[in-house]
Amino acid sequence: YGGFRSKPEAVKLVATGTRAGVPDICLPWSDNNYYYGLFIEMKIEKYRTRKNGGCSDEQLEWHEALKNAEYYVKVCYNWQEARDCLIAYLEGKL
Repeated sequence: YGGFRSKPEAVKLVATGTRAGVPDICLPWSDNNYYYGLFIEMKIEKYRTRKNGGCSDEQLEWHEALKNAEYYVKVCYNWQEARDCLIAYLEGKL
């Protein structure tokens, strides 16, 4: 999961092309129906009840841009939710 980064680590991530707000998991596979791919943002369970599900403004901007580009975007709070989302997407049930 994301979380706090030290300044040297943040500099290294930016230098390698990491961008704030980009979802954690990407499945670049079209469902041949509507979506061009799937993006999953992982959060810890205690964030579920926070404002915007614990997502930052940058994350919400990315989510909206991806949805507008016809990608499926989901925030998951544990690995089981992410697994179920991936399976449902691959089976064309989303």
